[in-house]
Order: sequence, then structure tokens, then C-alpha cells
Amino acid sequence: MIRKMSHATIFVNNQEEALNFYRDKLGFEVRNDVGYNGMHWITVGPAGQPGTSIVLYPPAATPGLTDDEGATVIEAVRAVVGRHAATAER
Repeated sequence: MIRKMSHATIFVNNQEEALNFYRDKLGFEVRNDVGYNGMHWITVGPAGQPGTSIVLYPPAATPGLTDDEGATVIEAVRAVVGRHAATAER
């Protein structure tokens, strides 16, 4: 049973825009900004909650992922979240 989630990954096409939203509008703190080959993985999270983080993930870091494959991943995640919600309600 899942009792806690520590990291969530969100694909963002514009990391500066996403950073502006999470940091400047929601007040999240920047935890990491790791660069590699011209890409960045930025980790943000709510202040005072070091165990919870969101990774702002560059889609280019997953080359070759087709739109159909991406949609399949999204549907699989939704199914897992739905099952977890149903279990948690019991």
C-alpha cells in the first residue's frame, strides 16, 4: 500500500514558465537544478516539506517517445492513481 509519495515528475515544455508558476506563484522552493547536455531537471517543493518534491522534467530527455506512447503512460498512471484512491477509501 502506498502511504507516501515523495517525488512526482511533470513533463514541462517551458521550464522557466513552470518555475515561475511553482516558485513565484505557489511559493515552492527550488531544491535542485541539475544540467546535462543542455537540459535541466529542476526539483521544486513546498517550503517546510522536504520529503515532497516535483521534478520539472524536460521532454527532450526522453527521446523517441511517441505521442501514443506518452498517452499510454498517462493512462497507466491515471489507472494506478484511481486504484489507489479506491483502496484508500475503504
